[in-house]
Amino acid sequence: MEIGSGATPPNKMILWQLMARRGAAEIMMRAAEERRDFTQAEQGQMRMMGYFSHIGTLITSSPEGILNSASKGVLMLPSPQWLEWAVERLGDILEKQYGARDHAGAPHRPSKETWDAAAGDRARFLLDLYQPERINHRAFGVLEIFQQRTYENIQANPVCALHFSGISGERGRGYQSFQVNCRAEIVTEGLELRFMKDIKLMMDYYGSHVPQASYRCGYILHVESVLDKAPFPQVAGRHVPQGHPGGQDHPPTRPSDTPGNSSHA
Repeated sequence: MEIGSGATPPNKMILWQLMARRGAAEIMMRAAEERRDFTQAEQGQMRMMGYFSHIGTLITSSPEGILNSASKGVLMLPSPQWLEWAVERLGDILEKQYGARDHAGAPHRPSKETWDAAAGDRARFLLDLYQPERINHRAFGVLEIFQQRTYENIQANPVCALHFSGISGERGRGYQSFQVNCRAEIVTEGLELRFMKDIKLMMDYYGSHVPQASYRCGYILHVESVLDKAPFPQVAGRHVPQGHPGGQDHPPTRPSDTPGNSSHA
């Protein structure tokens, strides 16, 4: 099933992303308000929600048609009218964490006391950001570290696809899978790139993050269409959606439109 990109209200994929990211931020806020470290169970919940929503597989193609897939940290970008607000808020938090709003490279690791003092600011910012009206439904952001195959492919052919998959619902019931067909724009400056770098810096010293010395560029992945790829029952060779809108209703794709020329699964 094709899901209209950038629709109002937000489509199923965007709502799933917001649910997972807000869920992690709510755990952060609860621990900050109670002035304590995360419990082991909370750490597991945050990794689960953060991994499924934040880590996407980015599929690109060389001019010769050779595909490359890479796991990427995928950022939800603020909508244009909220971009300056987000960068300003991030600057306040970075100044509190690191003592400066701007960093040419990876900053020093703050003391636990300094890090903990900013915990509520980090959580509140994420909860304020991850609202349907504040998020750009038509674009995602990705920072580039190595500038190897993904970078070379996008330079030659900006058509690409993101794939997300994971559980749905606060209790982990159900399964979601989305193919997000995009056209990539390489960015070396601008507020979008500043936002991407700053939100990464804000989160760098959580356990699942790997601080980097620098990011030479980033990608704005402009969403062109979204396909619901979640599995559904099949009986005697016949698809039985049982109320699920996906599967055989996916529109056909042209090889030039989607890397891998894939349909369902």
